[in-house]
Amino acid sequence: EGNAACLGYFLIIFWCVGVVLLTFITEAPFFTANSGYFATWACLILSIYFVVIQQDTHLPLFCQRGEMSNSFRAVLVIFIVGGIILVASGSALCVLNNGCVAETAFAVSAPFITWALVGLIVAFPDLAQIFKIILVLFWLAAVSLFTVFLGPFEAADVTGNGFYSSWALFIASVLIQIVPRNI
Repeated sequence: EGNAACLGYFLIIFWCVGVVLLTFITEAPFFTANSGYFATWACLILSIYFVVIQQDTHLPLFCQRGEMSNSFRAVLVIFIVGGIILVASGSALCVLNNGCVAETAFAVSAPFITWALVGLIVAFPDLAQIFKIILVLFWLAAVSLFTVFLGPFEAADVTGNGFYSSWALFIASVLIQIVPRNI
């Protein structure tokens, strides 16, 4: 049990470094969406999943097992990981462009707004439905702005991490509407 948790955390750290080195740097072999890109991300996602399915003591952030359904916790993980990826992708574009244009700055700040809304959903179950509606409307506008209309992640084959994390966060905002919070 303890060895499995240590292995899981090691794999997460290992694949986080791998994802950064293999998919975020413009000269990286998997900067654009290809088989290696998806395999690298799959390894990180499966490493996170491996830790998530461990016992309660390894997941203090998500309360005790009896309080939230596994589906709800999985959606929370998507919000956390997807947000981190979006912040990193937007920040990388700001560095590459020697500054942030408005759309890229919004892409960097959107996960923080999302995390605040998700925190309100978790903290105030009686008002959760209102915050869930705000969250899905926010991400409908954000994903449209980031990937369809004004960029900065318009082309999936060029800016894969930002493009895919934007869509993952939109899908998570829809999923949180329908997954049960409690077991």
